[in-house]
Amino acid sequence: MRTAAYDITDPDFVSANRYGQLAPKQIEVLKSTYYWPGLLYIGLGLGIAACMVLMFGGMALSLLSEGDDEWWISLIVMVFPALIGGGLVLGGARQLWIWFRINATGSLATGEGRLVWRRNNYRGVVDGPELGLPVAAELPPGPYRFFYVAGANLILSAEPLKLTLDPHESRAELARALQEALDFTPDDLAANQTLQLSGRQRTNLIMGTLGLAVLLSVLFLFPIVMFLGFVVSEGGFGVVDSSDMMPFLCFGGIMLIVDGVILLTIIAGAREAFAGRVESITGHLVETSEVRGSGKSRRTYYYYVIDGQKFQVTPAAHKASIENLRYRLFYLPRSKKVVSIEPIPDPHLSSPFDRP
Repeated sequence: MRTAAYDITDPDFVSANRYGQLAPKQIEVLKSTYYWPGLLYIGLGLGIAACMVLMFGGMALSLLSEGDDEWWISLIVMVFPALIGGGLVLGGARQLWIWFRINATGSLATGEGRLVWRRNNYRGVVDGPELGLPVAAELPPGPYRFFYVAGANLILSAEPLKLTLDPHESRAELARALQEALDFTPDDLAANQTLQLSGRQRTNLIMGTLGLAVLLSVLFLFPIVMFLGFVVSEGGFGVVDSSDMMPFLCFGGIMLIVDGVILLTIIAGAREAFAGRVESITGHLVETSEVRGSGKSRRTYYYYVIDGQKFQVTPAAHKASIENLRYRLFYLPRSKKVVSIEPIPDPHLSSPFDRP
C-alpha cells in the first residue's frame, strides 16, 4: 500500500465525524481527491467527444453530400474515441456524485465492524453495506468504529476498537491478504521457510515457462510463414527481387532479437523452477513506485524494499502490505521474484501494527 496521504485515523477527523461534521483539513483532502478530478475527467471526456464528433461527423456529412457510399466508415471510426470520452464523463460524474454525497446533510453514518481483505483491496464490513477506503488511505486490518458516507459507502475516518483488538487475528488477516495478492498458500509458505519451492509453486513456474516457449515458437514461425507466403504469391524465389526482401529481413531481425530475449527468460525460468531454491530476507518493509514512459506507454511499477534490496510486486500486493512493519520475504535468487511473504512480530514493539 502506498504511503497514506489521507490519515483515516486522524483524531480531528474522528472527532468531527462523530458529530456528523467534516474537519476542515478533511474537506480539503477529499475535495482534491474527488471534486477537482471529477471536473477534470468530465472536461476531458467532453473535449474528446466534441473533437471526434466535429472531425469524423463533419467527414461523414461531407462524404454523404458527395454521394460517397462509404460515409458510414467515419461514424464507425468515431465510436471508439467517443466511448473513451463517455467513459471519462461517467467516471467524473461518479467522482462528483461521491463529493456531493460527502457534503449532503445527514449523509454521515456510523458502524462497528472489521477491516478485511476482499477483491484485491481492504474493505470495511459492518452490519449492512461493505465499505471502501478513500484513495491513498492506509489502515491495518482489524476491528474499528467506521464513520462513513451512506449511499457512497466510503469510509471517512475510523477509530480502533482497542478493547476487542486481537493482535493475532489482525496479523492473520494481513497474512491472508498477502497470500491472496501474491498467490501463495500456507503450504507454499511452509516450504519456503525451508528455503525450497513447494510443488505447486514449481509447477506454476514450469507452466509459465512452457507458455513462453509456445509464444517463442509462434513469434519465430510468424515471419518465416509471412516470407514464404510472399515468395509463393510472387511466383517463387527466382522471381522475387532482392530489394523486395529487405522489409522481411529487417522485420525478421527485430523478431530474432525479441525471440532471443524470450529464450533467455525461458532458460532462466527453467533453471529456477528445477533448482527449486528460494532465499529470504527479513526487515522493515518500505513501499515505493516508479512511473516510466509517457503518454500511452506510461506505466507504474510497484516495489517492496527490505534492507536495501528491491523487489517488484503487483499493484494488489502493494495494496495488501502495511508499510514499515517487519516481514520475512522469500524470493527466487536469480529473478528476485517474490514467492511469499509473512509479517513477523517485532520483539521491541507491543502491537503488530506499531511502527518502529
